[in-house]
Amino acid sequence: MVLFSVWAIASIPAWAVWTMNGAGYALGLLLAIKWLNCRAAGYEPARWDEGAGRWPMRLLGTLTVVLVLWCLISALNARATVDLAQFRLDSRDGTIPWLPHSYDAPSSWFAFWQYLGLACSFWAIRDWFLGKTRREGHGREPDADLAYRDSELRTPNRHRAMAEVLPARLRRLLWVLCLNGAAVAIAGILQRLSGTTKLLWVFEPVHAGINRTQFGPFDYYANAAQYLNLLWPICLAFWWYLHHARRSSVRRAARAGDSPHILLLPAASLLFGAAFFAGSRGGALVAFGLFIVSAGLLLAGSTPHVRRIGIVLVALLGLAGAGAARLGGWQAVTRLLEPPTHFSTGVEGGLSDFSLHFVFDCPTESVARWWSLAYLMSDSFNAGQNSALLYVYKDTLGFLLRGNPATNQIRLVCTNFVPLFSGRRVAVSAVRSQTNLALYAEGNPLRVVTSRSRFPPLTNQISASVLRVQRDRDPKRPSATPTVHHAQLYAEALSQTQVRALLSSSGQRSGDENGSDQLPVPRLDIPRKALTGPKSLGAQLQGRTEIYELGRRIAADYPWFGSGPGTFSSMYEVYRQTRLTRPWYVHNDWLETRITFGRIGALLVFCALALAVLRPLLRGGHRVSAVFLGLVWAGLGGCLVHARFDYPFQVHSILFAFLVAAAATSIVSVRK
Repeated sequence: MVLFSVWAIASIPAWAVWTMNGAGYALGLLLAIKWLNCRAAGYEPARWDEGAGRWPMRLLGTLTVVLVLWCLISALNARATVDLAQFRLDSRDGTIPWLPHSYDAPSSWFAFWQYLGLACSFWAIRDWFLGKTRREGHGREPDADLAYRDSELRTPNRHRAMAEVLPARLRRLLWVLCLNGAAVAIAGILQRLSGTTKLLWVFEPVHAGINRTQFGPFDYYANAAQYLNLLWPICLAFWWYLHHARRSSVRRAARAGDSPHILLLPAASLLFGAAFFAGSRGGALVAFGLFIVSAGLLLAGSTPHVRRIGIVLVALLGLAGAGAARLGGWQAVTRLLEPPTHFSTGVEGGLSDFSLHFVFDCPTESVARWWSLAYLMSDSFNAGQNSALLYVYKDTLGFLLRGNPATNQIRLVCTNFVPLFSGRRVAVSAVRSQTNLALYAEGNPLRVVTSRSRFPPLTNQISASVLRVQRDRDPKRPSATPTVHHAQLYAEALSQTQVRALLSSSGQRSGDENGSDQLPVPRLDIPRKALTGPKSLGAQLQGRTEIYELGRRIAADYPWFGSGPGTFSSMYEVYRQTRLTRPWYVHNDWLETRITFGRIGALLVFCALALAVLRPLLRGGHRVSAVFLGLVWAGLGGCLVHARFDYPFQVHSILFAFLVAAAATSIVSVRK
C-alpha cells in the first residue's frame, strides 16, 4: 500500500482510491480474524508492551468508530440532493435533524468508504507494529542483541542502548517509506527535466496540465512538495536512530559506511532538494521552516561528536536545497519574490466615472503582444465583464471598456503612439465619464479612433474592486517591455486641467490649490517601490479569496453538523455566483473539515489527531530520543501547516503516508 498509493498517480483517480480502500478492508478483516482467533484459542501473541499508554489508544479507537459512524449516518440521513443543472438544493423528507446529515449523499458515501478503509489501515498497521517478529519473540533480533550485549559491556550507555530499540517491523516500514520517497523524488526531477506532460511518462492527467505544474506521479506540484516535506524529516529521524544504535553497539569501532543506514543521508538530502525543485511556493517555505527546525534539533546534541555530525547534516541539507533551487527551484523563488500585480481598490459595486493615470517607459519598438498597463475589474473570475483595460499593442495605445456580455464594448485607439513617444518616459491618462471617453499623453488629448460593438456601454458601471497592473515581463529585452513607474486610480472623471496638473515624470501632483481644478484624493496611489517589491503572502493567495469567503459562508450556514463529508465541491456549485471555474477543494483543509463535518465533527477529528500524534508525551511504549520524535513531529507538523493553505489531506497518498507516520508515533514515548 505504501508503494501503490503514490505510484498509482498519487491515488488521485477513483480506481486508485478504491484499490486502496479494498486493501484497507483486507487489513481490517485480517486484524478482526486475528483478534477473534486469539480470543477463541486463549492465545497471546508476542507483543511489545504499551504500559500505561493503552487508555489514550482506547479513546482513539472509540473516536475512530464514532467518526466512521458519523460518515455512515450522514450518508444515510441525507437532507437534500444537489441539482447541478439548476445549481440548487432539493430538500428531502424523512430525515432526522439532530443526527449528522449530508446535502450530497453520493459524495458522503464515497467519503465513508474511503475513511473506513483508512481507519482499518491505521489500526491494522499499528497492531502490526506492536507485534514481535519471530526473532524478537525469542530475543534474537540482531539490533536487540547488540543493545543488550552493549548494556552488559558498557554500563554508562545501558539506558540509551536499551531504550532506543524500535520494533523490527517499524524499522522495515520506515526503510520502505524513505527509499520509496527517494525514488519518487528522482522520478519527479527526471520527469520535470524531460519536459513531458504525461505523469511518469505514461499517464495522461485528467485535467490537461503543463510540465512545470506536474511532478512525477503528482498532477499538482504542491501536493508533491507536501509529500516530500512529510517524508524527509522522518528519513532524517530514522537515520539519527540507526546512527545512535550503531554507536551504542559493540561494533562501534567498525569502519564508516559498513551499515546500510548511510543510504538515508543522501535519501533525506534528495527529498529535501526535491521539495524545492517541485516549484511550489508553499512547499519551499515549509521546507525552509522545517530545515530551521531540523537544524536546531540536530545541533542540540550534548556531545561534541553529535554536534559535528549535526553540522555535517545541516551542510548537506543546505547544499541539497541550494542545488535544487539552482536547477529548478527558481520557479518557487521567482513566485515568492514576484512583485504584486493586483491591488484592492476598496470600491464596493462599481464606478460610473473614473480616471487612470500611468507613468511608464514607452518601448522603442512595436510591442508584438498585448501589454496591459491597467486592468480594472471585479476579480479574477469576472475579469471579462464590466471591466476597463488600458493597453499597448504594436504601435497603438488603447482604452477598452467591456460591458455585459463582453461583446458590448467600446474601444479608443491611438494608432501612432509608440513612434510618437518612443523611448521616452510618458504620463498617460484615461478618463471615463457618463458622456465621454478620453486619452491623454503628457496632459494633451490624443487623436484616437473609436470602435464600437453593438452599442457603447457608457452608462454601465465598471466593476472596480481590483486594479491589476502589469509587471515587467522580459528583462532581456527592456526596449520591448514597458516599465510602469507610477499608477493612480481616481473615482471620478478628471478634467483636462486636472490631467495636466498630474504632469511629471515621477507622477507627483502639482495642481492648482483652489477652484474646481483641485485634484481629488486618488483611490489608489501606487509608486514604483510598491510595484517592484515582493508581494505579501496574503496578496499571493488573493486568487483564493472567493473560495475562502464562500467556504466560510457555507460553514456559517451549517455550523454544527456541517454539509456532510466530501460535499464541499457540490455545495460550492450552489453557492458561487460565477461559473468560469470549479474548485474541487477549499485549499484549506482545516476550513474544509469545519465545512463538511461541522463544529462537532471537526472537534472529534482534531481530538483524534491530537491523541495519535501527542501519544509519545505519555508513559508507555518504546522509548525514543527527543531528537527522533522532534524530527518526526516536524514532518507531521509541516503537513498540517500545508493544510492551512492547500489540500494535502484530500490526496489519498499523502493522507495514507501521514497515517502511517501517526501510527508510528502512537507506539513510542519520550518518557521512561
